Amino acid sequence: MNINPVNGSIKNNLNSISKFERKDEKDWTVFLYINTEDEGSVKNLMLNLKMLEMVGSDKNLNIVVQAYIPSWGKVKRFYIEQKEKWETSKLIKMILSSLIPWKKFKLENKPVEELEKVNLNDPKVFEDSLKWVIKNYPSKKLMVMTIGDNEGLKTSSAQVSIKDFAKSIENVYSETKVKPDILVMDGSSVASIETVTELKDKAKYLVGTSGFAPKLNVPFAMFLNEMKNLIDGGPNDVESVIKSYFLIHNLSGASHQTTVVNLSNESIDEAVEAWDQMAKELLKLDDQDLTDKILPLIYKAEDLANTPERKPYLEMRDAISFAKLISQSGDLPQSLRKAAHEAVQKVTNIIYMENNLYKKELDPDSNGISVFMPDNFGNFKSEKFPIPKGFKKDYGYSELLFSKLTNWDEFLNRISQKGIMEKFLLKLGFSQSVIDNIYAMKNHSVKLYKDKISGWASLMAWFNAVNRISSDKPVGLWFIPPFITLPLGIVSSIEQIYDNIKTAKYVYDNIPQKDTLGLIGLDAAQGLAKLIANVSYLVPFLAPAAPVAGLFTFLLPWIKDFYNVYLNYKNNKEKFVYNDVTFTDTAKMYFLNKFANMLT
Repeated sequence: MNINPVNGSIKNNLNSISKFERKDEKDWTVFLYINTEDEGSVKNLMLNLKMLEMVGSDKNLNIVVQAYIPSWGKVKRFYIEQKEKWETSKLIKMILSSLIPWKKFKLENKPVEELEKVNLNDPKVFEDSLKWVIKNYPSKKLMVMTIGDNEGLKTSSAQVSIKDFAKSIENVYSETKVKPDILVMDGSSVASIETVTELKDKAKYLVGTSGFAPKLNVPFAMFLNEMKNLIDGGPNDVESVIKSYFLIHNLSGASHQTTVVNLSNESIDEAVEAWDQMAKELLKLDDQDLTDKILPLIYKAEDLANTPERKPYLEMRDAISFAKLISQSGDLPQSLRKAAHEAVQKVTNIIYMENNLYKKELDPDSNGISVFMPDNFGNFKSEKFPIPKGFKKDYGYSELLFSKLTNWDEFLNRISQKGIMEKFLLKLGFSQSVIDNIYAMKNHSVKLYKDKISGWASLMAWFNAVNRISSDKPVGLWFIPPFITLPLGIVSSIEQIYDNIKTAKYVYDNIPQKDTLGLIGLDAAQGLAKLIANVSYLVPFLAPAAPVAGLFTFLLPWIKDFYNVYLNYKNNKEKFVYNDVTFTDTAKMYFLNKFANMLT
C-alpha cells in the first residue's frame, strides 16, 4: 500500500453522529475491515457499500465500516445508518446504473473518523481498530469481516500475515475480554489447517474458502440485510446467524469451497496431532519411496488453486483428499496407512459446515479443509529483483504454529523438488545464490512485461495479423514503427499459444468439467494464426496461408461468441427440468449480457 505505515494522525469529524461516548449494548456489532489497492474492484466495493446504506444499523445491530480506497488517500471509519429502504426496484436501478462507465457512488453516511498515514496491513492498526469498535459500539455478540487483496499464506506488504493477525486478536481479548463470535475472512486459502491452528480459540467460528477465491468476494450488503431481518424478527444466536451467512455466501457464488470451522473445538488439537503422526510416518520412508509413491499422490490430491499459475501461496490441496489417497494405497506401510486414516477422521471432525454446491463441476474430491502442499518447499523464488532483504524461501511457513507443532514442514523439505533448469545450472557450477538471483530477475522481468507490455504486444500481434488479409507489407501501430511491432507481435503470439496449452493441460488434469477446453483451444488456434500471419512478413513460404490466418484472427471473437451460446444452450438442456429455452433465446440472452458487460 502506498501509505506510510502506522503512527497515523487522526482527524475527527465533528459533525458526525458519534462523539465516541459509550453506547448502549446491542445484540450484534458487525465490523467490516476493508482494504484494497485494486482500482478495478473499487466500483463493485462502493456499490456494496451504497447497498449497505439501504440496510443500516438499528436497535439490535451496529454496522461499522473501516475502509481504505486508493482514491480516498486515507482510511475512513463509518457508522452505517439506514438512508433508504431495501427495495428490489431500487436495487435493480442501482445495479443497472453501475453499468454506466462514469457512474461513481458516494456514501451519504459521513465518516466518524478519518485516519491519515496508516497502513491497514499493519497488525497493530487492525488491533487498535478492533479495540475502538468494541469500546464505542459494544454488543453481546461480535462479527468481524476482513475484506481485501488477500493472498492466503503469502506474507508481503499486501496483507497481514496470519500469525500476526492471530496475535492481534489475542491482544484485543487480553484487554477487552471480547473476541469475535464469527470471523469472516476474504481471500484464498483461509480454511486451511494452518490458519485454523493459528486462530484456534481466537474466535468462535471461522468462515473462509479452502482454495482460491477472487478478490472482494464477500457479499456483505446482501447478507447484512438478511441478518438484520433475522435478528429483528427471529433467532439472533450465533449459530443461526452463521448458517444464514453461509447460505447467502454460497448461493451468491462468492467462492466454490466455503467452509465454517468451530475454532473453539478441542478436535483441532487432535487433528493437528493426527496430521503430525502421519508426517512422522511419511518421514520414515526413504527418498526413493517419497519420490515414486508419495509425490504422485500429492499431484493426484484435489487441487484447490483452480489456476495453472502456480504461485507458492496457491499451492493448496485438500487435506482429507491427500490423507485418503495414502490410506487407500496398498503399497505403503500399514502404519502409515493407519495414521493417514486417523488423520482423515480427525480433520473431518473440525469442519462445522462445508459447501458442496459446486463439487461436481470444479472440485469433486474437496472436503472443506486445505493444507499447504507444494513440491518445491523451501525453494521458492523471489518475484522481485534485487531480492528483498526479508525474503524467505519458505515464505515464512516454518514460523507458523502448525509447523512448530508438527513435522509437516520437515516432510515438505524432504519431498521438495528442483526444476530441470535449476538442476542444469547447478551442474554447470552456478551457486544457489546466483541461481536465486537469476530466477528473481526473470520473475521480475516477466511481471514487468505482463503489467506494462503484454497488452500492447497482443494488440500489435492482432493488428499485424489482420493487416495481412490485404497487404504483404508490415505497418506500424500509431507512432510505433514495424521493426518494433513485428517482433513484439511474434513474442505475444508465442505467449498466447504457450499460456493456452498450459491452461488446457491444467483443466484436463484437474477440472472435471471439460467444456472450457473448446474455448481454450480456439484461443490457442488464434495464437497460432497470429504467429503464422506475423512471421509471414519475414518468411515468404508462409505467405499463401497468411491471409487465411489473418481472417481467422479477425473472426475469432464472433466464433467464440457462438460457441459460448452453444455451450449455454447445451448446459441448459442438460441441467434444468424446464429446458424449453430455444437456441435463439439463449443467443439473445448471451448477447444482451455481453452488451451490458461492455458498458461496464
